[in-house]
Amino acid sequence: MTPICPITLNNKFRALRDLLKQEATTIGSKKHHHKESVSVETLNKINEKENKKTANNNSQTRTEKVKALAQYTEANKQVKKKHWNRQAERRERATNGREKDAGEENMKI
Repeated sequence: MTPICPITLNNKFRALRDLLKQEATTIGSKKHHHKESVSVETLNKINEKENKKTANNNSQTRTEKVKALAQYTEANKQVKKKHWNRQAERRERATNGREKDAGEENMKI
């Protein structure tokens, strides 16, 4: 008997194997490519900013650099003071609230 379909079993496996090889090559070529999380525009802006910063630092004289550092240090101190003051206020409010609750509890007895 002759088979109805001209493709034999061996040819089917070969065709399937060839398809798998084609799929493997297309998948394999993109296997290690990752999507960029930072765009080219962002990188350009970062590089431009760094270039400006280095140019500014190079153009400053020693006294200008010292003044800039002093301004930064002073601003940093002010930020830290504000932070500590806010924390102290929170602690004070929390302790006042606890004392108030304790006083009310003593009155209930």
